[in-house]
Amino acid sequence: MKILIADDQTIRYKSLIQKIIAKGIPRENISLVSSAKEAQDRLSDVNFDLFILDILLPLWSEDYGDSGRFSQDILLSLYNSDEYKKPRTIIGITGDKSTVTNELVNFESHLLGVVENSSSCSEWEDKIIHIIDYISDSQNEVNKKQTNNEVIDLAIICALKEPELSEILKLDWSWQEAKPLNDKLFYRKGNFISKGKSYSVVVANCERMGMVSSTLTSSAIIHEFSPKVIAMTGICAGIKGKVELGDIIFASLVWDYQNGKRLESGEHELDPHQVAASPCIKAHAELLEENKGFFKNLVLNYNDEKSNIINIPKLHIGPIAVGSSVLADQGIVNEIKSQNRKVLGIEMEIYGVYYTAINSPSPAPKVFAIKSVCDFADSEKNNNFQQYASYTSANTLKELVEKYASNLIQ
Repeated sequence: MKILIADDQTIRYKSLIQKIIAKGIPRENISLVSSAKEAQDRLSDVNFDLFILDILLPLWSEDYGDSGRFSQDILLSLYNSDEYKKPRTIIGITGDKSTVTNELVNFESHLLGVVENSSSCSEWEDKIIHIIDYISDSQNEVNKKQTNNEVIDLAIICALKEPELSEILKLDWSWQEAKPLNDKLFYRKGNFISKGKSYSVVVANCERMGMVSSTLTSSAIIHEFSPKVIAMTGICAGIKGKVELGDIIFASLVWDYQNGKRLESGEHELDPHQVAASPCIKAHAELLEENKGFFKNLVLNYNDEKSNIINIPKLHIGPIAVGSSVLADQGIVNEIKSQNRKVLGIEMEIYGVYYTAINSPSPAPKVFAIKSVCDFADSEKNNNFQQYASYTSANTLKELVEKYASNLIQ
């Protein structure tokens, strides 16, 4: 286990470090720095299991820590870019929570928790030791699964058996027979080759449509297989004028457009919670976006009915709104567009997969979703494009992971 402690008051960690060493962790695996600049340098080079971050960390070691700005910059970089190696677990530390109330508003959503240190007792040290024990136990479980060959490189979740799962199973990935994970959920294992290396895959479809089912399915798959990456493919409604039928959307950001409170007046106070795809995978999707030849071949290689296909599909990267109902109402679509003017699509499951992955025990899987447009959620909604959209979605995922697996699956 490797631990990074970033705090301008380094002397207070002498006792804690002794306790960590007593747990069997070598002293050379514990990095103690006193500034944001030093922490950034370490995070650039080392994969840490635990990062203890002072809420008021100065930029340079000779400065005084009186602002949460530099600690917040580190956290935002860890979650929103690939500039640094993201630690498995991050906890904040401060002498008195009451003095950093404003900072905690921006910090706590990115932290496992915030510990108050004290010079008069060792309770805060014991809390950190408990966290270290938890991380160690979790890693032992992962190692046990790796020994049993149960860790999977890529997990795929589909909402529908037909046509979403069936199009995934048409990929030449050596799919095995379906096996039960429990009395309601079945999965199939397979593998694909990228640059001469074999990567393992597992795929499952939800029992039914919707966020509840996608949450339960992805949670079960993550618990059983600890995938390094989890993805969702399938179909969605598109925003007319921004996408065309058959176009593919990489869901860079999703939110539950129905979340909030209904008032007696009939008004709806919205409280959307947004979750994002893994930045590393989004960056590689952007590389695929310009591959015109691949998308032209998608149409040429489609073996089913082509009479309704009038465009070469395009890959779009942007937000998708998620709700619990199938939509065929332009009025509701307009309401959703008012929540995020950049929204490209609407569907029912991705939020559940993203939220589950991001909040999974460490090491949490990277997560992304690729869905293709089969209708525009209006009165003309029909099933004519579902098969084709499922096909373009599945094969775009195939191209993405086969081309960039060495960068995405680590």
